[in-house]
Amino acid sequence: MNDICDENQKCTFVENRCYFQCENENITILQKIIPFDKVHNGLCDCEDGSDENKNFCTSKIQEALELKLKDLKEKRKSNETISAQRDKWTINGKEEALKGIKLLNSISEELNKLKNTDKYLEKMRQERLIYLLNQTELNEEKKKIKKAQNYVVHDVISFGIEEKVKNVLRPIFHFINDLNPEAINDQTYCSIRYKLGKVRSLIKEKEQQVSQRFVYNSAIISGDYCVFALNNICLKYQDYELCLGKNFTKNNQLIGTYKGHLGHSNIYIGYSQGYEVRSKLTVLCGKENRVNIINSINLSSINVFIESPCGCSDTILFKEIDEQIKSIETIIKQRTKNSLELKDENHKNSQKKDEETI
Repeated sequence: MNDICDENQKCTFVENRCYFQCENENITILQKIIPFDKVHNGLCDCEDGSDENKNFCTSKIQEALELKLKDLKEKRKSNETISAQRDKWTINGKEEALKGIKLLNSISEELNKLKNTDKYLEKMRQERLIYLLNQTELNEEKKKIKKAQNYVVHDVISFGIEEKVKNVLRPIFHFINDLNPEAINDQTYCSIRYKLGKVRSLIKEKEQQVSQRFVYNSAIISGDYCVFALNNICLKYQDYELCLGKNFTKNNQLIGTYKGHLGHSNIYIGYSQGYEVRSKLTVLCGKENRVNIINSINLSSINVFIESPCGCSDTILFKEIDEQIKSIETIIKQRTKNSLELKDENHKNSQKKDEETI
């Protein structure tokens, strides 16, 4: 015994816990379970009409199937729009990737020269620090120099100062404060460090020009790219802002900078509260670009899930829906055929009856 009304267990008005399962004529899309008191009440509650007398709900079944078919076709049309957007962005993405590759080729020699200069200047910096270390007997000065040996030289100009102000301050303050955070008061060292910072700024600028050209892999063909991830797109989610190809922030505090290339490594790397933070981006299928969810696993790892047409393959968009459309169209066609055959048979029986009457 169970709570489903069927041939083995009929519904009664007393057993008010029981339900009736519509037969559905193998139309699983229309599957439904209704309360027992809806059976044989003169209203078609099952979309296949099995809750009423035979043929009582024939038209309603047809209407339900046609309505379901209409909904599926409208959904497919909407998915076609998503597919078209993805294809358009993929064409644009291939063009952008090609521009990026050409740009990389054009500046690769310049970058190599800059990186060789970087190595040379860093070697000079370290040698000068060793020299200074050997020249001093002061413990505080020694600590400062040893600390500077492990210091990574970044951009020589502090963030947020306008270019015209930088030009005025540069000759005066190039060896103190934010231009010399190690506070090593040696003109030769500061000159080396200043040149090193300038070279690293140029390297960073050139690499950014290249990396911002690159985009995510498209879902349709491996090796193609979808323009979704160009750096001019910023997505917001709660306190987070994700500027693709550039920065990833929370409450306007930098979490990471984009490090992905050619769609193979959709990762942002940055530092927060002393920890290196790696933020991995996963692109899901969606009708528009938006952040689906951000999961902060721990202080050093964040998973970012983004919805976009770029994440939609034809299988995701069309396979299941096309199978449903085909199934319903087949059922409607068969029911129409059966209905016509029944009408024809009824007509013949009617003629035969008339002839017998005559």
